[in-house]
Order: sequence, then structure tokens, then C-alpha cells
Amino acid sequence: MKTYLVAILLLLSQICLNAESKKYRFLTESYPPYEYVDPADGVQKGMDIEIIELVCKKAGIKYEILFLPFARALEDMKYKKADCIFSLLKKPEREEYLYYSSIPLYVGTNRLFAIKDYYGDIKTYNDLNGKKVGVVRGNSYGKKFDENAKIERDPSTDQKMLFNKLVAGRSDIVITTEEVGFYYIKRLKGKVRPLTLVTSKEDYYIAFSNKELRDLFNTAFVELENSGEIKKIRLKYIK
Repeated sequence: MKTYLVAILLLLSQICLNAESKKYRFLTESYPPYEYVDPADGVQKGMDIEIIELVCKKAGIKYEILFLPFARALEDMKYKKADCIFSLLKKPEREEYLYYSSIPLYVGTNRLFAIKDYYGDIKTYNDLNGKKVGVVRGNSYGKKFDENAKIERDPSTDQKMLFNKLVAGRSDIVITTEEVGFYYIKRLKGKVRPLTLVTSKEDYYIAFSNKELRDLFNTAFVELENSGEIKKIRLKYIK
């Protein structure tokens, strides 16, 4: 009997140890300055990287972050091949298989960008007529833009390709959040400039493939948000 009880206790201990040592799979696309791998040192950096590190440390969550094309990352989440995805808009079709955090990671403003020598400006949706707009496959840019069937879209797999195609003349203009656009303006040494039209201002979230992990993360996330610790990180990146 004693041997049996010892065996049961060892089994329970092993189960607890496995739960504590599980490393969750977090997915995202390269989206500087929010999340990216620094080409200089190969280190994952960015606002969301810092926020997730802080929250997971408080919640005791072990994780790894993998960078994938956004459409591929969504597909993996849909079929539960991963545990978490960030940063993304909350859309009804995504809520069918994702559990969102109760508060957003950040608020992003979607704006149009063009090469420096682009003639004129884009101030209204009518100005988009006849223009090829570069987008990242799977990304959303606000309901008005997403549902406008008149816009000709030129899809890319990630932000780097998006801006490389713009500079190469393969698209007329591109759309992305302001912080991403300004990052590439700096990286491309002023070859790109912002245009006037802002398509939307949106909340970007972190979402999970199971409710239990979402709840564990969310409790720590809200507490750190309320304490002001998350705000300190955001202020380093978004002025």
C-alpha cells in the first residue's frame, strides 16, 4: 500500500512539473517597432516583445516567440498548432477560434505611404481609384478599407516585402500602421513618405487558442496595465 501511494505521489509530482515546464508557442509577424528580430544581433525586440516578457514573467508562463507570415500564423492558430498570436485586430470570424485579451496591446493608426517622389497626395478614398495599394496578406486595415471592393490590392507576405516592392515601383502606395511606416522611412533613409489619408484607428490585441491560457495571461496583463508598468513600455515606442 505504501509503495502504491508513493507511486501515485510521484506521478502527480511529474504531472505538475510538466505543467510548469510547458513552453507555449507564441506567433507573430515581423512588425517593427512592435515586434521584430534585430538584424544586428539576432535578438527579438520591440514594444510587444517587452510587454509579453513582463506579463509572462509575472504570470509564470514559459513561452517562445516564432515569427511567421501573418496569414500562416492565423492558420496555425485556427488549427491549434500554436497557443498565442499578436498583434491583431478583433474580428468576428477570428473570435470563432481565438480568445482575446480583455484589453489591447496598443492602439494603431493605419495610414498610407508612398515613395518620396510620389506626385500628389491621397486624401480621400476616391483618390485611390486606379492606384495599386500594397497590403500584407491576412492583415486588416479597418472595416471601411477592408470592405472597399474598388481598391486594387497588391499582397505581400510581410512588412519588409511590402516596402521593398514600394521602393522598387511594384506598387503605387502601401498601407500600414504609422509606427511601422515611420520605422521604414528611417530605415530606407527617407525614400518613403506618409500620405494624408488615415483609414482607421484600431485596437490591436493578443489572442489565444485556449481560454485557460488567456485567463492566466489576462489577469497579469490587466494588473500590470493598471499599475502603469505597461504604459512605461509603450511610451518608449509611441510618443
